[in-house]
Amino acid sequence: MKQSKNIALALGCAIISASFTHKHEYYVSVGEMVLNADSEHLEIAMQLFTDDLEYALEQSEEIQIDVLNDDDAEEFIENYIESHFAIWGQDGKKLDYDLKGVEGDANAVIVYLESDDLNSGQKIQVQHKVLMDYFPHQINILKVGLGDGRLSYRFDADQQIQQISI
Repeated sequence: MKQSKNIALALGCAIISASFTHKHEYYVSVGEMVLNADSEHLEIAMQLFTDDLEYALEQSEEIQIDVLNDDDAEEFIENYIESHFAIWGQDGKKLDYDLKGVEGDANAVIVYLESDDLNSGQKIQVQHKVLMDYFPHQINILKVGLGDGRLSYRFDADQQIQQISI
């Protein structure tokens, strides 16, 4: 009888503990990339789970960070994204881009980026390994606007680089 009470107590504690642990079963980000015909800049929006991004930043920077409220958060986000997301032009040169802003809530953060000039009709290479260093099953989906249509590209641990026609 005492053993069954201990098991019930342990099981109850495990259930309560699990209910306070914020984890999800899938690791995915969704982004969109379009070439602005007027400015000839790539405009990129990347939506990430807030807790996943904070975890990655905390691990890489070894600090506790609130991506929505800390004054230095954008700098940390920009450094992290720059080391995990890259674009190469048709000439093989890496395109520079700037962080234009971050917004979100407790569930998701949207990171806005804008590249330097890029002419349409080019084939570019995109490396998108954001969050993959801490979440091996991370999948990053990038929807690319092409005129009136869109193509979606899937990035994962086995395929971190894709060739894309702009």
